[in-house]
Amino acid sequence: MNKNNIIFKRFIYILGVIAILIGAILFTEEPISAGTIEDGDLIKSAVHENVYIVKIVGNKKFKRLILNPEIFNQYGHLSWNNIKTVSESTFREYELSALVRMDGGNKIYKLIGNGDTGEKRWISTTAEEFDAVGLDWDSVYTINQNERDSYVTASTLYYSELSSRNFDYGIIPGISSTADINKAEELGVTIVRLSPNDLSFTKNDLKSRGIDIMVQKIDNKPSGMDGVPPPSDYNQWAQELKQVVRNNPDVKYWQVWNEPNEILYWYPNPNAGEYVKLLKASYLAIKDANPDAVVISAGLSGINPPKQYLRDMYQEGAEPYFDVLALHPYGQPNSPDTYLKDYILYMKNIMETYGDINKPIWITEIGWPTKEDEFGAVSAAEQAEYLKRTYEISQGIDLIKNVFWYRMQDAGEGMGIIGKPAEDVYKNLTN
Repeated sequence: MNKNNIIFKRFIYILGVIAILIGAILFTEEPISAGTIEDGDLIKSAVHENVYIVKIVGNKKFKRLILNPEIFNQYGHLSWNNIKTVSESTFREYELSALVRMDGGNKIYKLIGNGDTGEKRWISTTAEEFDAVGLDWDSVYTINQNERDSYVTASTLYYSELSSRNFDYGIIPGISSTADINKAEELGVTIVRLSPNDLSFTKNDLKSRGIDIMVQKIDNKPSGMDGVPPPSDYNQWAQELKQVVRNNPDVKYWQVWNEPNEILYWYPNPNAGEYVKLLKASYLAIKDANPDAVVISAGLSGINPPKQYLRDMYQEGAEPYFDVLALHPYGQPNSPDTYLKDYILYMKNIMETYGDINKPIWITEIGWPTKEDEFGAVSAAEQAEYLKRTYEISQGIDLIKNVFWYRMQDAGEGMGIIGKPAEDVYKNLTN
């Protein structure tokens, strides 16, 4: 090949690269920087079509979901052409708000999505009660009468409902006798996690004590294998689950698998896309057997890796196929004060980034061992304090509806609370 041919080919290659770069600049919607967002701007995440209006009060940043596209016609300054696409990190800087009041009015409403219509619930509290339940006056948006009247009026929200939102105290028990059920009742446990095989000899006894059940289905680890492989046939596995649900119509809560982001439970390579396939098949089977059943996703284990795994689940289309997001935010030996709230809010914001703004979160496993392992141990006194703080922190986050402590009895790893200071702390919390 002569020198002129080489130069010509290099020239053509460079032109091709330039064309690709120009195309990327012209046709790729790049998220804008946080510094260009101003009070009253419209934003959306880079991965979902939901549009929010921004409110900035000092160092506080809020975002309100535009429930109805017709709202754009209610305000002359709003325009589809002015929506700014932001990155996940920028989107996460803004706290979700659903509180509004009419311009010049005193009534504060909470807006609730219901299709494209939306509902409004008047918050009937004193100023002191408003503060006491953790609501922020700065997060209240001002709307005009036309927008207010466009929402269906739903039931009034009173202080009693705001201050006593539904919250369950769960635990992972090893139930092998009536004594174990008695102990769960003594602790004030409101829900337990069982396997399908446990139902036949525990369900009626637990129900008679007012204790709910969440059933978790996961395969056993094969002999000689380092972890649990995914089912070989997702549909067959889901049909087996469907039969269990059909045989137990009085059990409402069903959890699909456990910690699929860990090699131990999705061996040998965790794969969010494959888990979503199993979740979808299971969700459809469960709802077919019992339309009123609540489907809980598998608890994602750890603090840092699950962030990307959750994003991958949403990108693979998981959102319609679970009713509750489950997390296992173990952080031993660190105190929950050092990480738990920030981590939960981070995961909550990933949900919001993908348009999943109202789905509850359950912590279906968390605990601290009093016996040394590879991650470290805590003292019995620290375990009790960390249990108390875990529940207090969780109750302060609106979407958290349930925390399962792992576990009731020791099983060789020191995670149990029976006979330790944590037992009395748990009782005091539930009482």
